[in-house]
Amino acid sequence: QAPPPSPDAADPALGLFAQARASFRAGRADEALRLTDEVLATLPNDAVLHEFRALCLFALRRYDESAATLY
Repeated sequence: QAPPPSPDAADPALGLFAQARASFRAGRADEALRLTDEVLATLPNDAVLHEFRALCLFALRRYDESAATLY
């Protein structure tokens, strides 16, 4: 496990995650996945981010990758 991020790093990352969720709701799963990957670079141990990443992959019909992300 990686050490927890500093609040200075986590706050911008959570803003990016909000953008990723908005992109997903707007039907842009590819953009949501890209933004989620950026957030995961800062918060690699966040289970919610990994779950959302799997949802993006599923929406993109990348089913094997989606399943692997959840396991």
